[in-house]
Formats: sequence, C-alpha cells, structure tokens
Amino acid sequence: MTATELLERYANGDRNFVGAYLRRADLREANLSGGNLSGADLSGADLSRADLSRADLLVANLREANLSGANLSGADLSRAIMPDGRKWEEYREDSLAGICDEPQIRAKAIAAWGNHMWGTCPMSMAFGITGARDILMAAWVAVYDAKFLPDP
Repeated sequence: MTATELLERYANGDRNFVGAYLRRADLREANLSGGNLSGADLSGADLSRADLSRADLLVANLREANLSGANLSGADLSRAIMPDGRKWEEYREDSLAGICDEPQIRAKAIAAWGNHMWGTCPMSMAFGITGARDILMAAWVAVYDAKFLPDP
C-alpha cells in the first residue's frame, strides 16, 4: 500500500489498515486519527505532525519513524516497536535511555518532568535546545506530550 492509497482510503471512511506495509512512507501531517494500524510496518516513515490520536498501533513497527510533532494522545502503542528499536513496554520503563544516559543530563531532564512547553520541557532543560534534534528525541517528545510516560 502506498501513502497515497492509505490517505485516499482514510478520506473515504476506511479506518482498517491492519498489517499495512508503509515502510519509509511520507505521511507528514496526515490525519490518521482513530485508524487501525495494528501490525503495520511504518519503519522509517515520516509521521511528523501526523494526527495519530486514538490510533491502534498495536504491534506496529515504528523503528526509525519520524514522530516529530505527531499527536499520539489516546493511541494504543502496546507491543509496538519504537523508533529506537525497543518495544513500547521496555521504552516506557526507561524512555530516557539512549537520549539522556549521562547522569547530569538525565538529572536535568527528570527535574523538568511535567513541563510541556519547549522552554521548560525535560529535553530543553537537559540539552539547552529549542526543538527535537533527532528522530529519537522527537519520538520521546511525542510520547511525553501524549502523557504516556510515568514519572521517573
């Protein structure tokens, strides 16, 4: 299935995309809210600024997917493979792994936990940046903004 086919089907009311092969698909700013993408291969896909709210991403492959600015609120990420290659459940246990491994940086991120504005969010405070600098950080921000991560 191509990104164009997916978006056409979605526009026509179809929400069932179970097992869709969308590797490296350009789905920037796509509205896939409430779509069933369980088991879909979205590895390397550009999902920046996509609306994936309430989407079923159960067992979906999001390895190396760009989730910068994506709306994941209410999405089901159970057993999904996250952009860093870890399953959702492992990712959720230590979402800062691979991003904030240095103790001082991790401490700064944890101290800012709960802030959702870029100037005071954990990534901004840890690294002194104003935007996600890579796909792993962008994915973390999307998941964090959807309020899926437990307090450290």
